[in-house]
Amino acid sequence: MVCCKAILGLYTDKSSQGWSIIPALADVQIIQKLANRGVNTTAKKLSKIWRNPFYCGVGINKLGGGPVRGKWEAMISEDDFMQVQKVLEKNPSGYQHKKEVDKRPLTRLLKCNDCGNYMVGYENKKKHLHYYRCLKCTGVSLNAHTTPRAVRKSAEALFKELLEKYQIPKKIMPLIELQLKKLFKYYQNNNNTNDEQLAKQLSSLQSDMKQLKLRFGLGKIDKDTYDIAFEHLDTQIKQISKELNHEKIKISNLDLLLKKSLRKLENINEIWVSSELERKRVLHKTLFPDGIYYDVKNHQYLTKEINKFLELTDCISTTLEGNKNGISQINFEKSRLVARMGIEPITSGL
Repeated sequence: MVCCKAILGLYTDKSSQGWSIIPALADVQIIQKLANRGVNTTAKKLSKIWRNPFYCGVGINKLGGGPVRGKWEAMISEDDFMQVQKVLEKNPSGYQHKKEVDKRPLTRLLKCNDCGNYMVGYENKKKHLHYYRCLKCTGVSLNAHTTPRAVRKSAEALFKELLEKYQIPKKIMPLIELQLKKLFKYYQNNNNTNDEQLAKQLSSLQSDMKQLKLRFGLGKIDKDTYDIAFEHLDTQIKQISKELNHEKIKISNLDLLLKKSLRKLENINEIWVSSELERKRVLHKTLFPDGIYYDVKNHQYLTKEINKFLELTDCISTTLEGNKNGISQINFEKSRLVARMGIEPITSGL
């Protein structure tokens, strides 16, 4: 306990308003500073401390009931604790993997729809069951896995259903692939046209800059006029050059990439089930970068942001499925969804 207080003491400062987070050190620096003070710890223990809600006044009831409000003085607020979890999510480091975490793969993906915070995973040691629960909202919890006595679908079952929604039916796979090729060709042509226009503007500005320097050199304009004109032209030249030099997605093997990505979407559920924990987390971030939100009232998952390629294929799939013949040539080039797609043809995470 002394070690825990010392560690949190490096991260927190107590004022009249309570404990608050101050600029943090790297874990390795904390371990060294504690060692200098005669307190020895490890990266594994440190990682465990950052994820322990005990320090924000919440305890994990191992005999049942999950997280409960404690009667002890919290060293940090729940908001600060959740901020730490967000930092860990963005920049994971140190010891993280535990065998029991494999039982809760939706940790760091599943959020409470009522408050927007990540739901915390825990294990009921007595029942040997795993759960997810929101630390802030009362009654927002669900089983990690389906059990024989479970009345409602588990977190995992709901997630599988969500993935199934985005799986592509084999019967319309060729049509989706054809439509995607048309779309990427359309955007590539548009981008080439824009580049040509920008190149012409850049050439014209460079010519103006050359004339400006020549006029100044011949004494036809004064220094103040030269400086004002130079700054104006230089700013425009830099802006256009930046756009032209911006890294663009160039796909030389578009057909192959499309086929691979679509095949994975065809079996995305099976891929997720058979993947190791870290691979699952990569898929989570690729498919649902903002996470998924648990709506306790309707016992379902909601998504506020999904991968654009996934969104596009779902739009095409839904439209083709709704068409009786399934062969209509839809003008997706002018659709709202495709307009949002920009120049992100294929995600590398699929």
